[in-house]
Amino acid sequence: MSEQSEQSAQAIDHSKNGASVRKPLHIGIILHDTRWQQWISYLIDSLNQDIRFQVLVLFEGTAEQTKPLENASQNRSAIQRRLDKISHLVMSQPKGSGGLFRLLFSLWDERNHGSHRDAQIIQHQSTLSSDIAQIHIPETASPQFWRDLVTQHQLNLLLEPESPNRNRHQNLGLSLGHWSIQFNYGYPISLYCPVLSKTPVSHTDLLMDIGLTTGPLHLLSLDIATHFQSPWQNESRWLYHATGMIIQKLRSAAQIDTAEFINAHSDATLSDNTQRPTVPSVERLTWYSRMMGFFLANQRVQRNRRHHYEHWSLWIGHEERIPDDLSQFSEIMPPAGHFWADPFVIEKHGVHHLFFEDYDYATKKGVISYIQLEKKSIEHSTPITVMESEHHLSFPFLFNHNNALHMVPECSASGRIELYRCTHFPNEWTLQRVLMDNVSAADTVLFFHESRWWLFTNLEVYPDAYHQDGLFIYHADDLMYGTWQAHPANPVVSDVRFARGAGSIFEQDGTLYRPSQDNSETYGGALNIQKIIELSPTRYREQHVKRFAPDWHVGLAGVHTYNQAGGLTVIDSKQYKKNKAPV
Repeated sequence: MSEQSEQSAQAIDHSKNGASVRKPLHIGIILHDTRWQQWISYLIDSLNQDIRFQVLVLFEGTAEQTKPLENASQNRSAIQRRLDKISHLVMSQPKGSGGLFRLLFSLWDERNHGSHRDAQIIQHQSTLSSDIAQIHIPETASPQFWRDLVTQHQLNLLLEPESPNRNRHQNLGLSLGHWSIQFNYGYPISLYCPVLSKTPVSHTDLLMDIGLTTGPLHLLSLDIATHFQSPWQNESRWLYHATGMIIQKLRSAAQIDTAEFINAHSDATLSDNTQRPTVPSVERLTWYSRMMGFFLANQRVQRNRRHHYEHWSLWIGHEERIPDDLSQFSEIMPPAGHFWADPFVIEKHGVHHLFFEDYDYATKKGVISYIQLEKKSIEHSTPITVMESEHHLSFPFLFNHNNALHMVPECSASGRIELYRCTHFPNEWTLQRVLMDNVSAADTVLFFHESRWWLFTNLEVYPDAYHQDGLFIYHADDLMYGTWQAHPANPVVSDVRFARGAGSIFEQDGTLYRPSQDNSETYGGALNIQKIIELSPTRYREQHVKRFAPDWHVGLAGVHTYNQAGGLTVIDSKQYKKNKAPV
């Protein structure tokens, strides 16, 4: 999402042309060399271009440069830039890692998967924007030197993206302390680790140390789907996601009072270190041979998938509660040339009405269609289209408000979250309000809880992010006229296994539950039920209670929607069909 998009989704406008209602956060970014990777440049530039932040780059332990380097990255030839990359790869080889083979494999991998943005291009001090303040700090600088520096530049926090030394920067009077990134649960091996160990997610923690005896506060865990076909691409995506994670949390910190931000994360703890992925010894050439065979095998799988297409269908079960399994569900097949997914059900006068995404393989676009179900049967009326747009439509979230049926369809291609009211059931709908504009949002749901409206959605808020990477919460006191306030802990979930919504939030025995998708191995790979433990304007906690894998019927490859009403539960399933999609 662009800077403009992010500002539109927040309650406080900090646009470059407008007046900020808060003082900017003063951020000191600590670098240990006058050379660094591209993802850090993206971090610095993004923060510097945002009026919410005042950036100061601190080169610690480096000799001060009196003039720009002659070989700035943007002026170097392709050969020189490649030599920079090779030099970086050589220097970054861990001891005993089979360095030469790993270097050659990295170059081969980059050549074959180089379409993705390279987070590891080497940047130099001279490439920094001229309006970014820079200071060189002696490596032997005393604590008093640091305290004076913090006071003089009114720093709110220190950010150390690489090789953090947290102890050195404590007790400096920083309101937001010292921020750092921890990859792989702190396990001291390459970022290639999840690929080598075949771990489905690549894990990152964002930490904030404010000098508590209990240790640093845990601001966010990020788990993205591991790209098994390319460790180079996986590492680049991982680093850019970590960058986006920092930027998003800093934006949250800039929106609210410091005490409120700290309170939103005050009981957060680090993830269980027993989850660390383990990797066999990389000291032998034989391991790399096995690794090469593994990647080539995965590439064959990907080639095979190009000869298949995804096909979704609907399933219904007569359940009053969360089912133990899905074996008793019955399938509703879509007509030829279509798939049906994202089912939502309502009950009116004892009759069940189903709204869903109706995707046409010929037009490659989805519309919202409707069927009426026969009682206790999969028999249904002829499907009719009830909502169509120039954009793809899906996920027709339904709810009642003021004795009227409302819908929030997913229309992420339009850049909006739209609220419609049904004026003539089931096929006439009137736009009531644009809830958010200039956003890329998926699977939005609304509900009323404890005197306020809550909006749960999945946003793409930084480059290379996907909707399944983060769950964002907003709240308002009025559905039609209220201003949506961003939750200070956004994104409240940033785990590809749980973040993306899978249906309406529902209540059972006085407890709220949130259906979610597991997208770690494939899109819509499995379905989760999450128990909401705490929901307030400053806090959010949930717990995983149930997982449904697509194993209740032969040939299924995914399930990603769950809704219920009037004793009926509806889900969907994915299969891979051979040959080209029908038209």
